[in-house]
Amino acid sequence: MLKLEKANLSATLRPSTDRYSGAIKGISMHIDKILVGLTFSMLLVSSLALAAYFETGLKAYRSGDYETALAQWIPAAEQGHVSAQTYLGHMYEQGIGVSRNHKTAVKWYTQAAEQGHAAAQNTLGYMYDYGRGVAENHKTAVKWYTLAAEQGLVQAQHTLGYNYEKGIG
Repeated sequence: MLKLEKANLSATLRPSTDRYSGAIKGISMHIDKILVGLTFSMLLVSSLALAAYFETGLKAYRSGDYETALAQWIPAAEQGHVSAQTYLGHMYEQGIGVSRNHKTAVKWYTQAAEQGHAAAQNTLGYMYDYGRGVAENHKTAVKWYTLAAEQGLVQAQHTLGYNYEKGIG
């Protein structure tokens, strides 16, 4: 008889435990949704801030204020802003507002090219083709030209055709 009472008592407690378990799962799911929303909001705000840095830098660059352009673009580029990376590559390649430094130009072009920026891919191909900031490597140059050409960049298509015609790469 005692065994039967214990079994009934145990069965009576289970449903209330299950009810709390369901409530806890519901709260947990609600917290997960809030965290996802907050994360998305933070990413959006971060993206908007990067865009603002880039636009401020672009205005400064166009007006010849290269110091401000650099101050705006370096933090944006370090956080992955592809256009800032490309412009920094150009500034270092050409020596605009900075000492010409092909290795630094290649660094920024590579970061942008790896994100799929066609102009950066094309210029990186050029840097490899002519050994500017990197060891001359025609196969690597053709790789970058091809990626840019596949995105429709006419200059890359032309250079790629020329290299194929001459048997380069």
